[in-house]
Amino acid sequence: MGGGYVLEFSNRTFEEFFREVVGVAIFDARFNEGSGSKANRMRAFWRLASDKQLQSMTSGLLEGWSLYTKVPLSDPVRTLLR
Repeated sequence: MGGGYVLEFSNRTFEEFFREVVGVAIFDARFNEGSGSKANRMRAFWRLASDKQLQSMTSGLLEGWSLYTKVPLSDPVRTLLR
């Protein structure tokens, strides 16, 4: 996450991912931290989310990794995240 960006998500796809995969309205005021960028919202989510929500987010990112970024995920990192 750099400069407010999270992987290749647009605001629309970021919102859709969190709504459909995690069941959270990521653009809700409770996740509006700092500038309200996607990166700051992700940081707020990490702080406020339940274990189940964090697991849903991580699993969803792993499953759709190739859709969300052009950077390959190495096998050791994938294993660690699982």
